[in-house]
Amino acid sequence: MSTNVEGNSQLKSYKFQFDIIVEKIELTVSFNCQVSVLWKRGSNKIETKNKANLDVNSNQAIFNEKLTMFSNMYFNEKGKTFHEKKVKI
Repeated sequence: MSTNVEGNSQLKSYKFQFDIIVEKIELTVSFNCQVSVLWKRGSNKIETKNKANLDVNSNQAIFNEKLTMFSNMYFNEKGKTFHEKKVKI
């Protein structure tokens, strides 16, 4: 579904769902610890529900978890492009 952005007839707003599946992370550390994954976009923050054990021998933490974020993307009708948005993981 799209809506015109107020004050700009060339710009339309579309709502998207973005999914990331976090299978595992690999990180070399000299001690066992627990880790989580944080996905950030603007003021939206989504974190894995569980912390995973990071094993010093395998250097892996297993999650097998899906993170979902909803975001508006803005489309310029004249330029036929979406505005860029950056995220941090």
